[in-house]
Amino acid sequence: DYKTRLGAMSKLGYEIPPHEIDVLKEFLLADIPADVKIPGGAYNSVRNDLYEVLLRQKNMPEGLGDLLVEVVSNPAQDGTWRNYCIQFMEPFYERQFEVESLKSEATNGDVNSSEELQRVQDALWEALGERDNSNAATALLGLDKLSKNYSEFDRKEVEAAMLDLASDDQASVANRITAIRMCGEQGNVQALETARTLVMEGNTTLLRCAAIATLGDLGTEEDLALLQTYASSDDERIERIARSALKKMESE
Repeated sequence: DYKTRLGAMSKLGYEIPPHEIDVLKEFLLADIPADVKIPGGAYNSVRNDLYEVLLRQKNMPEGLGDLLVEVVSNPAQDGTWRNYCIQFMEPFYERQFEVESLKSEATNGDVNSSEELQRVQDALWEALGERDNSNAATALLGLDKLSKNYSEFDRKEVEAAMLDLASDDQASVANRITAIRMCGEQGNVQALETARTLVMEGNTTLLRCAAIATLGDLGTEEDLALLQTYASSDDERIERIARSALKKMESE
């Protein structure tokens, strides 16, 4: 059961022997057994917590990045677990980069040439193509964080990816909401026209609300009238977001 698994995991510690690391990695790579006696959500929670334990080992285990890539690149894997693995790519990259940096100091090597880091980087960009679920947005969030600290992640390419995802009519609503809000929060003014379009034509209230909030971040004087119209909306959610956006614009 779930409680027993969590109790066992709490005893693993942060100096797990290599042969036991291998067994745990096999567990993370395997499909959910058909006869498992706990719900899929709980099973994935165990896997999520276990990967965190491995990531925090005193000595970084080998192959944790390749494990993530293998799961994400396998569409037959459980969808939630694949999304979790995309989320883990950013913290893995940071930890592994630190490990590789220490090694490079002794060998005068180039940490950016690490093949495993490159595979993780490539997998994040590839995940941007998964737009019928939430994986593209998850990958975008990871790329955004990494681009702020690592030069191999081109900041302009990440900003372009935000706009592209927000503008994609075929992408899921969850992806588009995340992308358009990232544009607003980070001052990506190239997304202004997309935000205006989504305010008026977004196919869900949540998407329109995200676009309205983004107008509050990026909008100009010509957007005041539009926001004022929505501040009188019969939909309480739209009205509240529009009023907040107006206050933000007026304060600036």
